[in-house]
Amino acid sequence: MVFDLIEATEGLEMSSADHRWDKLKTSAADVIALSMDIFAYNNDQFIDNKFNIVSLLRAHRGCTVQAAINQAFSLIERSLQKFLSAEAALENPVPETTSIWTWNPLRRKEPSDGAPVKAILTTDSKLYLRGLKDCIIGTLNWGYETELYFGSKGDEVRQFGWVFLKARDGGSEQG
Repeated sequence: MVFDLIEATEGLEMSSADHRWDKLKTSAADVIALSMDIFAYNNDQFIDNKFNIVSLLRAHRGCTVQAAINQAFSLIERSLQKFLSAEAALENPVPETTSIWTWNPLRRKEPSDGAPVKAILTTDSKLYLRGLKDCIIGTLNWGYETELYFGSKGDEVRQFGWVFLKARDGGSEQG
C-alpha cells in the first residue's frame, strides 16, 4: 500500500522487527478504507454494488442506510482510537523490568521492581508517523475534493454532511 512509499520517498530506515508499527498501519488503513466506502456508497448503491461496508451492514443487520452509515462511522472511530493508542504506545514507557540491582529488597529505594525505560522515537519514526497521519488526512481531503464521490458538491457535503442518493431511474432520493 501507499504506506510503504512513505519510507522510500522520505529516505527513512524503519525497523521491520518492531511490530508496533503494524498496529498503526492496520488502523490507518482501516480508517481510510472505511471512509472511502462511506464516500463511495452513493455510487455503489446506484450500480447495485454490494461490496461496500454500508451495503454489507444494511444486509447483515437489517438496518436503514443512515443506521448503517452511523455504524460504519463507529467502526472508523474505533480504528482511529486504535491508531491513537498505538501511537501513544510508541511514546509511553515500556513495561518495567527487574535488574540485578533492584531485585534485592535491601537495595530497593522504591516499591517498584525496576525503573521504567522511556521509548525513544527517532527522527525517522516521527517522520513515518507524520506520513501515516498525512495519508489519512490527505485521503479524506481528496475524497471531498475529487468529483468522483460527490460531483461538484464536495465542499457542501463536507460542511453539512448531506448526500442525496442517486435513484436508479436517474432522479435522486434523499438519504
